[in-house]
Amino acid sequence: MQQSFALAAEIVAQQQEIILAGGKPNERQLLLSSTSGALPDRTIMVPLLLALARAPQLNMVGLSAASLAEESTTAVVLPRTTRVDLAATKDVIAKLRSEVQSTSTMLPPDATQHALWKSSLLATSADTLDADEFARYVKGLRGQLRTLRLMVSVPDSLTFTLGSKLSDLRLQVRNESTVALSVKVELASAKLQFPQGPQIVTIAPNSAVDVVVPVQARANGSFPLNVILTTPDGLTQVGQPTRLTARVSALAGLGQVATGAAILILMSWWIAHWRARKRAQAVRKHPALQ
Repeated sequence: MQQSFALAAEIVAQQQEIILAGGKPNERQLLLSSTSGALPDRTIMVPLLLALARAPQLNMVGLSAASLAEESTTAVVLPRTTRVDLAATKDVIAKLRSEVQSTSTMLPPDATQHALWKSSLLATSADTLDADEFARYVKGLRGQLRTLRLMVSVPDSLTFTLGSKLSDLRLQVRNESTVALSVKVELASAKLQFPQGPQIVTIAPNSAVDVVVPVQARANGSFPLNVILTTPDGLTQVGQPTRLTARVSALAGLGQVATGAAILILMSWWIAHWRARKRAQAVRKHPALQ
């Protein structure tokens, strides 16, 4: 109720200010509404209307009865604008913000890109941009993010030879940028297992690092090997997709052992058969049987 009386006093004071300034209060109208356009709170409006009804200098009418425009009223023509509709671009800005946050995990804390990208992201949220300017800002910022992620790469068209069931694969990861970058390295293959899982490595500017990946072979042969580089949070792809080839001869020893065992069994059977035949021939030629 106290808030209602305060509002009523403010309205009466505004009416008096118009009179003191030489204005005509009967040409002024005041619209009472909530800031959101929803129905006002009854606990505020009921005491407010009662207080205003007791003020003889004020005349309350419904919105439909208010004379909003007259012949002498100056027409207001709003200028046409091509400003971007922030309500329509909020999803684009949200995705762009997520991409900035994910790509930023590649950088050291003191990298200058943090402040630059934050400033560019704030600029895309300005309602002073028109649709074309907004599109250029978004395209430019995404281009900067993608350019940085493309600075990290691994050699393509490589073939690795694994000579044992358990071995280490050495994969070179290169950073072509002028700032240290961190990435998550993950390998995937249908016939190989990687017990250690993904690794996060940091590569110095304009240099390369060898990532040692323990590998467990499940079969012999040549198999495709996918190298997956992502931001350290694992949410955004880094570099270009790369497919290598792994040639596994890790289980060849088992095949040789099996082949050797088969040969020994065959030789033993042949020798035993040859001896039995010779023994039978000797018995038939014995003088006692003549």
